[in-house]
Amino acid sequence: MSVHAVLGARGVIGQETVAALAGGADEVVAVARGPVVVPDGVRTRQADLLDAAQTRAAVAGADVVHLVAGLPYDHTVWARDWPVIVRNAAEAAQDAGARLVYLDNVYAYGRAQGPMREDTPLRPISRKGRIRAEARELLRSFPNVVVGVAADFYGPGARTSVFNRLVIDALGRGRAGRWLFDAGLAHSMTYTPDIGRGLAALGRSTETGVWHLPTAEALRGVDYIDIAAGGPGRARVLTRGLLRLAALVDREAQETLEMGYQYEHPYLFDSSAFERRFGIAPTPFSVGVRRAIEAERPRLRA
Repeated sequence: MSVHAVLGARGVIGQETVAALAGGADEVVAVARGPVVVPDGVRTRQADLLDAAQTRAAVAGADVVHLVAGLPYDHTVWARDWPVIVRNAAEAAQDAGARLVYLDNVYAYGRAQGPMREDTPLRPISRKGRIRAEARELLRSFPNVVVGVAADFYGPGARTSVFNRLVIDALGRGRAGRWLFDAGLAHSMTYTPDIGRGLAALGRSTETGVWHLPTAEALRGVDYIDIAAGGPGRARVLTRGLLRLAALVDREAQETLEMGYQYEHPYLFDSSAFERRFGIAPTPFSVGVRRAIEAERPRLRA
């Protein structure tokens, strides 16, 4: 039996990771800043990951530490807090003699040419991408680290997801689904329960290095919206000009605009190496979006 400590257990990825680990032979400790609802048999601890001592105490006795915490979508917050959180988690894992499973996104790849794979060079072109690349570099100095990378995500309860907000929430309120810049381009999306299953598999393995978590074949933006809507004709494209206007008064639009390059060319994410190694296939989008819509329906009807 191994003890898995999940740092950031209150967020949607944390919840999915805890759920994927729970119910088996392993012991699971869900760590969050405040109270968190967990499955039966899962222990909880409270810690502020910006505090090194609290982080060490939270992972004491762990064999595996999963860092899946999130921050507000603000590059100034990322620049201030993310290096501290990553170092605290890595040092705490090292002190405990534990493996570190680190969840990352694709921002550090920048504008990749062709499908993004584990050996895609880190060439960030955004502030948030540089912060992520620097965190990867920091982790190179720590032993026994494995990195699980996800593409843009969607899923039940994923309320910070661009797709959940622009498509699932919009359709649930009777509006057209929206897509950024070019709905005719292919764009990979990772289903949040698949992220949890993937991180659990990495944590139970002895692998190190970088692994792309299971992600279904990319569809075009218009295809995603048509499937979510149950029929064609309900897609609305948000142009870069519209987003620039919104960014004049909205901080979140400013942060989204910086990452807009991801919607201006095909965004293709290859997880075939993970699928072969672990035998975990990604959830088809048609299945995942149905579950996400069902989960959000009560909230959107309220």
